[in-house]
Amino acid sequence: MNEKELLEFLESMQPMPDDADITQQQCDTFIEAINFFKHHQCNECIAYFIFCISENTGLGMYENISDVLMVQERSCVIKYLHQGLSSNIGSVQYRCCWWAIDINAWDLTPEIQALKEHSNEDIQDVISLFFELNPHHL
Repeated sequence: MNEKELLEFLESMQPMPDDADITQQQCDTFIEAINFFKHHQCNECIAYFIFCISENTGLGMYENISDVLMVQERSCVIKYLHQGLSSNIGSVQYRCCWWAIDINAWDLTPEIQALKEHSNEDIQDVISLFFELNPHHL
């Protein structure tokens, strides 16, 4: 698939189907999109990857999104991570915390600090790790 087709696919996967509903073709195409965009800068893909996260889909694919984020324009990545952290979607907030760690986005400290009292233990754990690894946090 080319860039346009992969962007259209990602746009249609907002959010990704649950593990029980996702097809092998959708998995394969999502992996193809990750592999393409981790080698091609395209700021349009950033929001699609960040907001494709759903509560009941994992399949080990989301961890690889950080490879895509690392090659995109940093200011755009930070902008969409900020939006994800500010969303009301726990799974998106959780992954955005991880991605902030992955790309050393310590400038997102205020947004992550605002989630410190989150009721989700997984989010609390990744927030603790963010502050543990953050060289600017005292």
